[in-house]
Amino acid sequence: MPMFPHLEEYFLLENSSSKPLQQTMMMNMATPQSPTSTATASSSSTPLSKLKSMLLNSIEDLEALPEEWLQNLTSLEYLNIKYCNRLNSLSPGIQHLTALQNLVLFNCRELELVNDEDGMHWQGLKSLLSLEFTEVPKLVSLPLGLQHATTLQRLKISNCENLTAIPEWIHNCTSLQVLEIDECSSLTSLPEGMRSLTYLQTLKIHNCPILLQRCEREAGEDWAKIAHIPELKLTYPESDAEVAEPAKEQKKQRIWSIFKKSRALNS
Repeated sequence: MPMFPHLEEYFLLENSSSKPLQQTMMMNMATPQSPTSTATASSSSTPLSKLKSMLLNSIEDLEALPEEWLQNLTSLEYLNIKYCNRLNSLSPGIQHLTALQNLVLFNCRELELVNDEDGMHWQGLKSLLSLEFTEVPKLVSLPLGLQHATTLQRLKISNCENLTAIPEWIHNCTSLQVLEIDECSSLTSLPEGMRSLTYLQTLKIHNCPILLQRCEREAGEDWAKIAHIPELKLTYPESDAEVAEPAKEQKKQRIWSIFKKSRALNS
């Protein structure tokens, strides 16, 4: 596979080893290959320094994102890592992704987001707007450093069965506008810090049985923490919805029957 150091828009590596990416990242861009490439080499001294979007899908040997790779990706705005089951760390190198706006971590079974002491690794993400964790079973709590990503507007956590808590420091995410929690069965409550998220416009909770009970309107123990949020979408599993729908239809039929009888009597 040819190397691709000058890519600018989109790169997808799928069902492959990481070797092509590794070889490209290790290229010496300081030495132009031909006279016509002199201008390009001078304007882009490191491989993939202009790349905006990267998708890594089912990379069999990817265990970490080396810092020497990440420090090249100074223009990267979108990073999606899917089905990389040997990936166990993002490494401190994520602090170099200063232009990153969207980060998706999907079905990375071994990924551990170790909490560094001061959160400096995440503090470098000065442009992060959207973050998604889906099927990350080793996610027990949100990374400590995430509280320093003050630009974050959307956070989605889905199918993370071992997530037990949303930390109190969530109130530091002052730009957060959308929070989605889907099928996180071990999550049983919301933190008091939710009250301070004054810019939060949408909260979606789906199929989290205990948490949904605590968020019941007026009666739930966590209701006061979320009552200020304009758009609340609190939904139970589809099985419950299927049970509820016939009952709803029966109620409509009863109301219609009463209405018809009333009209008949009045006439």
